[in-house]
Amino acid sequence: MASEDLTALVVLRAASGKRTAADAPITAQNIRDFLPSPEGLQTALTAFERGGFHAGTRVGNTFAISASKETFETFFGTKIDPKNTANLELPVPPQLAPVIEAVTFEAPRELH
Repeated sequence: MASEDLTALVVLRAASGKRTAADAPITAQNIRDFLPSPEGLQTALTAFERGGFHAGTRVGNTFAISASKETFETFFGTKIDPKNTANLELPVPPQLAPVIEAVTFEAPRELH
């Protein structure tokens, strides 16, 4: 991964059909309700890898993707300002909508 690469978080759709919500946190007790199907996970990973992304390991219902700004823009069909990605949600391509709930950049962490 190059130092100028961008990294976003992919939120996978749950095999159960449950959706994530800010007012209903995922916990150790309910994580199984939010896990993706193995097929959905593989579909998403394959699509991103074929699109030129490095895909990280799945953690719960998410995994990270990293690539150049140009790769993100081509794959998602949108312009990205690397200096202004905090909490930016990317449009999920229609062919991946059945297996992906969201793709988002997180706000940078504050170090104290």
